[in-house]
Amino acid sequence: MRHTRLLAVAAAATGVVCATAAGVWYAVPSGGDEIASVCVPAYERDVDKAGYADVVAVVTVTRTDGYLEEEPELPGGVLMSTLRIDEALKGAPAGEMTVGQGVGRTSAGGYATGKPESYPVLVPGHRYVVGTTPSASYRDGWVWFAVPADTGLDVQRSRWVSAVARQVAPHPDPRCTGDVVTSR
Repeated sequence: MRHTRLLAVAAAATGVVCATAAGVWYAVPSGGDEIASVCVPAYERDVDKAGYADVVAVVTVTRTDGYLEEEPELPGGVLMSTLRIDEALKGAPAGEMTVGQGVGRTSAGGYATGKPESYPVLVPGHRYVVGTTPSASYRDGWVWFAVPADTGLDVQRSRWVSAVARQVAPHPDPRCTGDVVTSR
């Protein structure tokens, strides 16, 4: 996960980027053309998200533990947050987890994500349903998805209990034909 995000950030800084659910493509205009594709697991449906995540839980963010800039000259980095596990829906997480989340910085010094409605920035004092994947780089894991749950908790709990019950094992997005790197 970390490498896919870093690839996208690096490509954005140096060339043209196109991202879809099937992967991230980039072209680097520097004399010779280079085209690359990195396939990622299908993740548009709840059952795909639940299948990919090792932990799905109702959590409350207790604090922000810092911001890590992966590459200082490139936009974006990782927001580290500590989560109190209020209810595990999949997996057996400890009572508290510290996780990384890919974010960008705003001009006002805050944090933002490219999809705030489906991948909001985790804010202390708020409740979410999150799915995490293991990551040695980011302590207890990487935030694969997050859904606000300050209001409508019963609806979100039902949604994700159902998704976990019907989860689909990780699989490539059907639009992806494999990791491809082509240089001319």
